[in-house]
This record gives sequence, structure tokens and C-alpha cells, in this order.
Amino acid sequence: MAPVTWLFFVLYPTVTNVAFNAYACTPFDNGTHVLRVLIDDVSLICEIDGVGTNAWRDARAVAAVAILLYPVGLLLLCAWLLFSARRAIVSNEPTPLSTAMKFLHREYDTNRGLL
Repeated sequence: MAPVTWLFFVLYPTVTNVAFNAYACTPFDNGTHVLRVLIDDVSLICEIDGVGTNAWRDARAVAAVAILLYPVGLLLLCAWLLFSARRAIVSNEPTPLSTAMKFLHREYDTNRGLL
């Protein structure tokens, strides 16, 4: 479990950035219409004359699911795992769970903490 949780933690910034970039559009004037195109993929048109496109709506829906699952979900998962292992962490009596999550609480000073 430790390598998987570590990998999730390491990939967190990249996946979060990619998911939120689905909302980042920039204006582009082609002479006929005012377009807004996705910054990361200018072939995806966000809006034409202020009206959102179906492709951008689909991209935002996928991004919303990704944001709920990864940035929010991983944060809640780590909080729940740390909460579940709090007795082992505070008492310094390692369990398989507290050992797997050690990279999250190794620097934590149990004498000052909220656990």
C-alpha cells in the first residue's frame, strides 16, 4: 500500500493542474467571431461569441469528475487514513496502516499535535 499512496501523493500536483486547466480559456479574435480557446489545447474552442461549445462542456464535466476524485478525494482519503491510524501514530506503536502512511506523518511531533 505504501508505494501506491506515495505515487498518488507525488502525482497530486500534476493531475490537479491538468484537471483545473480544463477551465482556462483565452480570447482569440479570428476577424469574424470572438472565440475563446482552451489554453492547453487551442484546437478546443470554449466559446464562440460568448456561447459555450458542447466540446468544452464535455471537457469541463470530465474535469469536474477528475477534480472530485483526485484533488478532493485524495485529500479526504489521506485524512481518513491518518485519522484511522491516529492511535498508532500518537502511541508510537506502528501498525501496517501507520507504517504505510509514514511519509505523511513522519515529521509530525505528537507532543504538540492535535491527534
